[in-house]
Amino acid sequence: MQPIINRQISDLKESATLFINQLALKLRSEGQDICHLGFGESPFPVPEPMQAALRENARRKQYISGYGLPELRQSVAGFCKSEFGYNYSSENIFIGPGSKELIFQLVYLLEGPLMVPAPSWVSYGPQAKIRSKSFIPIPHCCLSLLK
Repeated sequence: MQPIINRQISDLKESATLFINQLALKLRSEGQDICHLGFGESPFPVPEPMQAALRENARRKQYISGYGLPELRQSVAGFCKSEFGYNYSSENIFIGPGSKELIFQLVYLLEGPLMVPAPSWVSYGPQAKIRSKSFIPIPHCCLSLLK
């Protein structure tokens, strides 16, 4: 029996990010010196203070609130008020695991076309496609017209 895969997923083209990652790995295996910064993988050593903080907190294995750490949400609300004059409650602040995940969730959550500045992250178009949204890249030179 053939696995049933969503056609919107199976029709996607190879990610440009994955292509570059594979190319970097290939060139490295051929002995070329590559400083590859893809996938958030830094070629630089982790600073000792960060290593110490990880060691110190390794025992903490519980899941946190799905909305983010309450203290961090309160701090963000305070920052928005002091820096921009916005009066947000910490209950209106959502902290996620990273910008890519949060952007994907927004694309999935909101209705309507996905309009993004161009050039932009390579995954916006495929994300719009799997959500059956129109994808509208807006050339950087035209962004000032949207004001």
